[in-house]
Amino acid sequence: MAEKRILRDCQQADIKHLSGWKQWKSSSSKSLKKVLSDVKELLSYLQLWRHDIHSIEGKFGTGIQSYFSFLRFLVLLNFIIFMLMFSFVTLPSIISKYRIFNSSFAKIPPMNIEPHCTVYEPGGNKGLVYFYTYLKDLLSGTGFLEVTSLFYGYYTIDTAWLSIMRYNLPLAYLLATFAYLALSLLWIIKRSVEGFKRNLVHAEDQFQSYCNKVFAGWDFCIIDPNAAQLKHHSLQYELQTDLEEERLKRKIADRTMKEKLRIYSLRIFINIIVIAVLSGCFYSIYRATVFSQENSNVSIRHDRFNQGW
Repeated sequence: MAEKRILRDCQQADIKHLSGWKQWKSSSSKSLKKVLSDVKELLSYLQLWRHDIHSIEGKFGTGIQSYFSFLRFLVLLNFIIFMLMFSFVTLPSIISKYRIFNSSFAKIPPMNIEPHCTVYEPGGNKGLVYFYTYLKDLLSGTGFLEVTSLFYGYYTIDTAWLSIMRYNLPLAYLLATFAYLALSLLWIIKRSVEGFKRNLVHAEDQFQSYCNKVFAGWDFCIIDPNAAQLKHHSLQYELQTDLEEERLKRKIADRTMKEKLRIYSLRIFINIIVIAVLSGCFYSIYRATVFSQENSNVSIRHDRFNQGW
């Protein structure tokens, strides 16, 4: 602390000898950093399920907490995907279909397509229907949702005219799909890089993690007894997890040659079985496709022969 005070005094003394422009620039930079820090702290309070996830971390450790954090990430990712598809595909389709805002639409022309191929009739939900079937259809996207604009593949509109603007719906569907796939990839890479940097820092010194938790893990600003108990449980579970990892590493390092050969042989055997099953599945799909195409061609030739006769 004494060294930090000396360094701060030296920096303040150097600032006094700077020009007015440089002093203003330095003070503006500090103010901007403080504002960004306050905004970041304020946004942390708006995180989804923040208090619940912190409670889980305090009671069950960081391993369980990371699992629920990943579930929160998936919820946010799916919500963003829904907003993209709804805004650029579903909403223009609904607006043009019901002539909202002086809009219209042009259906996809069924060129060289049989009439029965352009009509989709979902199966199921015929006759006596139980009340919970509608809830199941709402959650799974089946049943009555298959004849709405929310169903994938049910977009029969080629062009939507919104007032005087021409909106290409198939192109929007394709670009929105590429957009959320790219967003998912970038977001996953960002999370992976953050985890990789933490693991890289922790792997530099095996005692660094223990030192950080023992000497710098406690937050002395905690006043609430419940928050202090949660923090205590969190540190306890983190230390237990680190000790368990060290025990497993030592157990792996102490393996004999016989145990290593047995483990590697088992892994090779399991991989061979998995590859054989996958190969059998691909070959079965190939044979079924060939059989289906051959029968389809035979039936088409037979129909043409009967028509010619």
